[in-house]
Amino acid sequence: PAILEAELPKPPPVPGDLSNTGNVEVVKRPQAIIYDRRVVRASLSTAPKNDEPGNPVKQPVILGPNESTELFYFSQIKNLMGHTLFHAWYKDGQLINKKQFEVKSNNARLVSSRKLTAREAGEWRVALLDKKGKKLSEVNYSVNH
Repeated sequence: PAILEAELPKPPPVPGDLSNTGNVEVVKRPQAIIYDRRVVRASLSTAPKNDEPGNPVKQPVILGPNESTELFYFSQIKNLMGHTLFHAWYKDGQLINKKQFEVKSNNARLVSSRKLTAREAGEWRVALLDKKGKKLSEVNYSVNH
């Protein structure tokens, strides 16, 4: 038999859950999650300089009605020369953009970017993928207005 939501007992309050208090809890997210040892560094940042990632992005990204910003995903990889890799940008689980890279050295730095406005508020993720779609690294972040 189907169980209706109303029939389920209410779970006990979760420590840190401020949903009923009117307060806002800041969720700390890691700068990047690295799944493969061949990824030396990965980060979501502001404008890169001299093949370095730039300043880390403060999360959540908050944009006013007429504001925009450009975010950069930086990946430094080793021992993947000759491979095809991708930076895939997702909004609310949907693929928005995918940039292809042909890795030309054993110590490569890959950079892609996405310009965002307040209209693009939501849950975002950018991932470094191999040709088969395996995740090598990723960053999750929120855009709010």
